[in-house]
Amino acid sequence: MVFAVWAARPGCLEPAHLDALRGAKTVGARHIEEYARQHAARLGAAALPESHYARYLRQTIRYGLDAYEREGMVEYLSRARALLGRDHDDEVAHVHFADAGYAPLRPGATAATPRSVAQILERARAGERISLREGLLLYDEAELLELGAVADARRAALHPEGVVTYIVDRNVNYTNVCTARCKFCNFYTPPSGKDGYVLSREVLAEKFRETEALGGVQILLQGGLNPELGLAWYEDLFRWTKANFSLRLHALSPTEVIHLANLEDLSVREVLIRLRAAGMDSLPGGGAELLHDEIRNRISPFKNTTDEWLEVMRQAHMLGMKTTCTMVFGFQETGDHVLTHLDRLRGLQDESLARDNGGCFTAFITWPFQADGTRLKLRDDTSAWRYLRLQALSRLYLDNIPNIQVSWPTLGPEIGEVGLRFGANDFGSVMIEENVVSQAGAHFMLTADQIEHHIRQAGFRPARRNMQYELLTRPGAQA
Repeated sequence: MVFAVWAARPGCLEPAHLDALRGAKTVGARHIEEYARQHAARLGAAALPESHYARYLRQTIRYGLDAYEREGMVEYLSRARALLGRDHDDEVAHVHFADAGYAPLRPGATAATPRSVAQILERARAGERISLREGLLLYDEAELLELGAVADARRAALHPEGVVTYIVDRNVNYTNVCTARCKFCNFYTPPSGKDGYVLSREVLAEKFRETEALGGVQILLQGGLNPELGLAWYEDLFRWTKANFSLRLHALSPTEVIHLANLEDLSVREVLIRLRAAGMDSLPGGGAELLHDEIRNRISPFKNTTDEWLEVMRQAHMLGMKTTCTMVFGFQETGDHVLTHLDRLRGLQDESLARDNGGCFTAFITWPFQADGTRLKLRDDTSAWRYLRLQALSRLYLDNIPNIQVSWPTLGPEIGEVGLRFGANDFGSVMIEENVVSQAGAHFMLTADQIEHHIRQAGFRPARRNMQYELLTRPGAQA
């Protein structure tokens, strides 16, 4: 439960107020032993040991308002609404969480001689790193085809063999029960909903066998934040999968890992170690949306924060795990939001590569928000033009992430072909099954033969891969 919060009417909180509140929390945390001693002294003979009060203040009380506390808040409000006899409504809570106070980015603000768009593009073509503000200048001012041409040149430099890869896997959503209640999601059912499900082992076995029969090598296993499924349930599922099938598990998401850590009162690292020991091979980059809390607080206020998402990926990389990263656009985000997202991914990848233990992002994927049937109305540009612009920019800015994947499931395979000339070198997945974006309006599905056809149409040789981007077929061989 959430016992108490600091709250204010919209527009009343200034940065100074937030700084004061955070400062007060920091000071209080430093003096917990002193407060415990003072409290014991006031109680005199009736007092418990000082360590009891200090442990209560340090361990029993949570002072943040992170994902788990946000889930508790919305669940409380939902149940209160039900007790009042009102119909179920996911909009029971109109809450905006104060963000971290990111300052707007200003191109050239710290540069002695601001570069032109042409100069920045020439440096990017040569493989030089572009700065945050230079990236913002490209976002605002670069001409689309010029941006695409430079991104294509970088793709060719990074992948000169002319091969475009793809994977045969299946996206299995093991449960649709979720406490996060993201406004952009049309897939989930709240814990009290009548349409909730958890797939049985029999159903999973049928899906896994079919995947193997179709040449699949991996299961992309993701679902909602179901409070009835503890860590042991996932460990048993992973061990059963590995004992009975040859499929790799590209499983869960940082959001699901955070949920499990809170549910079990374990650290993220401990959860990842146990899941990996049970059979998890790699971690998908779902749940990122926009890694900027100003956007996240608006579209998914009860979900994990940017820092929480990044910390899961950091811990996974520290353990030597491979992961992917993503970005969803179409939430009325600005260039500041987009470049902050890309910069935080690039910064974490720098950190992970410096560790040199194999843990890193293998690929980046971006796609537009699909709004059909969701509570979040589409009020932004999610056109193919903007998609190609953001993908090309991503190829130039994410200079340390080797692979960029096109998003044909949301925009169609023809745009996927064009995307291969805007910086991408991977055509994604055959996607034997997909349930989330399809319920929000995207219905494109392709076979392996069709994917290879589109890759050849774009002028490349197709090859199958695994999640680690190891080739499984000879480039150009017919599927």
